[in-house]
Amino acid sequence: MDVMFLEPTAAVGPENVEALVELHERWFPDYGYAIDEIRDNASGVNGRDDRIVHQVLALVDGAPAGFILIHSNLIRRVGLIHFIAVEQEFRGVDLDGQRLSAALVSHGVALVAADLALAGNDPTHGVTAETEQAMIPFWERLGFEVLPFPYAEPHFGVQWAAHGEPTFFDRTLVGIPIDPSPYDLEAAGRAGAAAFLLDHYLLPSDHPAVAGLRHP
Repeated sequence: MDVMFLEPTAAVGPENVEALVELHERWFPDYGYAIDEIRDNASGVNGRDDRIVHQVLALVDGAPAGFILIHSNLIRRVGLIHFIAVEQEFRGVDLDGQRLSAALVSHGVALVAADLALAGNDPTHGVTAETEQAMIPFWERLGFEVLPFPYAEPHFGVQWAAHGEPTFFDRTLVGIPIDPSPYDLEAAGRAGAAAFLLDHYLLPSDHPAVAGLRHP
């Protein structure tokens, strides 16, 4: 069984960008607003000096099997996982002793580690993901830990401002270290929350949802 991880772009592999979009539509129907963002990332429209976006499509024997969307926040030195999904029929695929979902996450974490290593030598805050309570066991099986920071995700993601005052989902942050040094869960939670809420979703810094981030 041949397994490949690709980062398709609009210029190189546009058909694979659309395959990734189709997977996203199937597995995250409530997050349809993110499709424009995925296509913009693939075309380079969302390019920013403070982050590197990776949209990784997994192909198994040439068939789209799963994907992960992750980016490196170079200033806060943390990675953010936005979406990950694997088609049901490919979940048993073994890649060097890992299921495909675990292999995708490991690949994404490695990409972030490489980005942050090139950006400087300061300690990192690992890789963080937003999750529903019910999905915490999935992340824990992959080696992630719950980060002790109160957190909520805005409805409509980066497009929240088009819908008026932001409203929120209750979410939990989970994280996994990159550095060999001890993992500071509190600092990782603060960095991950700031990277999501302030830098990615662009919530105003005086909003109550980010009150805990005002005093590092």
